[in-house]
Amino acid sequence: AAKSEVAPVHQLPETRQQRFRRARELEARLENNERLSNEEALWLGGYQVGAEYHAMKEMFEEFGESALR
Repeated sequence: AAKSEVAPVHQLPETRQQRFRRARELEARLENNERLSNEEALWLGGYQVGAEYHAMKEMFEEFGESALR
C-alpha cells in the first residue's frame, strides 16, 4: 500500500493585534487569580515592556476593539 503524503503545516507569524490580544487574555487570567505557565509569564513580562505593547494599549484605549482588527 502506498503511503499518503502529508503536506507540512506552516504557522503564520502572529500579527501585532494577535500578540496584544494574547497579552490581554493573559492579563485577564492574572486578574482572575489564575496561574500562568512559566513560558506565558516570561512572554507577557517581556511583551509588556516593549514599544509594541504600549502603542497597542494606547490604540486600544482610544479605539476599543476596532484597534484589534
